[in-house]
Amino acid sequence: MVFFLAAIPKLIQVGGNGGGTIDAVFANSGAVTLPNSGLTLRGGGTSSGVFNLATGTTLVFDNVENNGTPFNLTHAAPITGTGNVTFTNYYTNTVNISGTVAANSITNSGAVTTLSG
Repeated sequence: MVFFLAAIPKLIQVGGNGGGTIDAVFANSGAVTLPNSGLTLRGGGTSSGVFNLATGTTLVFDNVENNGTPFNLTHAAPITGTGNVTFTNYYTNTVNISGTVAANSITNSGAVTTLSG
């Protein structure tokens, strides 16, 4: 299964304290906004859209579902805001980021993370 977010639509996570999880491959060319909870992406995928993080939110890249399918964030896919970003390694998690990352905190827990932006 692949979860697509096209250029115009926006995914706005408005869940409770636990946030949400997307287990499918995540292809984002729109905007993901986390105003008050977290989001865990667990299937790899390529993104060229922005991730906006509010204070107290956490965006987690945790490739547990596709066992090694990398996350690729292009130069057009910045992570911005005052939330937190976490890269974890459940299996083999590779995150390639050629865009910018501006967050309150960035945590890498065993993932192979390549920053080139």
